[in-house]
Amino acid sequence: QWSTAVYINSLTGGRETWRRRRRSTAVYINSLTGGRETWRRRTSTAVYINSLTGGRETWRRRRRSTAVYINSLTGGRETWRRRTSTAVYINSLTGGRETWRRRRTSTAVYINSLTGGRETWRRTSTAVYINSLTGGRETWRRRNTSTAVYVNSLTGGRETWRRTSTAVYINSLTGGRETWRRRNTSTAVYVNSLTGGRETWRRRTTSTAVYINSLTGGRETWRRRRTSTAVYINSLTGGRETWRRRRSTAVYINSLTGGRETWRRTRTSTAVYINSLTGGRETWRRRTRTSTAVYINSLTGGRETWRRRTSTAVYINSLTGGRETWRRRTSTAVYINSLTGGRETWRRRTSTAVYINSLTGGRETWRRRTSTAVYINSLTGGRETWRRRRTSTAVYINSLTGGRETWRRRRSTAVYINSLTGGRETWRSGLCPWLPFPYHRRLVAP
Repeated sequence: QWSTAVYINSLTGGRETWRRRRRSTAVYINSLTGGRETWRRRTSTAVYINSLTGGRETWRRRRRSTAVYINSLTGGRETWRRRTSTAVYINSLTGGRETWRRRRTSTAVYINSLTGGRETWRRTSTAVYINSLTGGRETWRRRNTSTAVYVNSLTGGRETWRRTSTAVYINSLTGGRETWRRRNTSTAVYVNSLTGGRETWRRRTTSTAVYINSLTGGRETWRRRRTSTAVYINSLTGGRETWRRRRSTAVYINSLTGGRETWRRTRTSTAVYINSLTGGRETWRRRTRTSTAVYINSLTGGRETWRRRTSTAVYINSLTGGRETWRRRTSTAVYINSLTGGRETWRRRTSTAVYINSLTGGRETWRRRTSTAVYINSLTGGRETWRRRRTSTAVYINSLTGGRETWRRRRSTAVYINSLTGGRETWRSGLCPWLPFPYHRRLVAP
């Protein structure tokens, strides 16, 4: 019965499931897939968020000027506009049943899941809840310390995780039912699997080990047995005991799907191999003798793409087909290439910038010039979309797929979150004096 609640329906197949009827500020967010025009709120301040696929032009809020627009994941044009002053509730992407409810504090901003907003999470006193993408039932509950910042999921905000004392809990992306339970050690970080991690993470003996279960169906595959500092990251899907670390400090990350013993680190001691997510057959082979290199191969078919030359660079190749995309030149930069086909997209020049390229096909999209800006390019095909030019605190989050020059923030406090897929120039409201185009003029991709 809260007035500022934002309801976000599940990701898949929620047919008219979300209907908040009494209050005026409810936000309806349809499911990600298949909800055709299901979300229709009639009250004055409603925020409509269309489903991820197919709901065209369902979101239309018309009157306020300072709204934060969060476009739907796919194709929702001009959809997110919320105006109320306090609570922003964004439920998980799939199946989060009213999990997010911030009731008392006035300044908290709750941001959505893995692909969420920068500089957004500011809870006044203690608990920051981050629901998982799918079905995380109030799993995140930080109760004691006041300065902890819990940040969203695996692909989330930079400069975000700062836990004062001990445990950092990250709920799994899908269906993590209270799987994260840090019990006795002080430094352990448990990261549950993305999908269906059934209490798979159980750190038992050592104090510094980090277990990361596979994303889907990892049946107790991760079992760190002897060494104290090893980090095992199982494959995302169906990794059948593929990860077997032989050296003391090596970190093996198997491919997401069907990587059959592909990861085999043989010679160097500190290298971290991350195989591609799908079908990377022995693709990761670190030849150089540097000690601190981290290799992360692309998710799909990265053919010997990762080759680290410097000693402190962290290379994360794109998930799919990144051909020699990651080449770090400076010492402190962290490059995260796009997931698919990012051709030499990441080039960090400054020392403090954090570049996160788009997941798919970001061509030279990320170029940060100022020192404090955080650019997050769209996940797919963001062509030079992110360009922050004037303000220092703006947070740009481009759409996940195909956002062409969609994000252009002119004011200092606005947070724009473009749609995840295909939002073409969707964010420009004429009703807002600082937006270039009139409201009725919408640029829709062909």
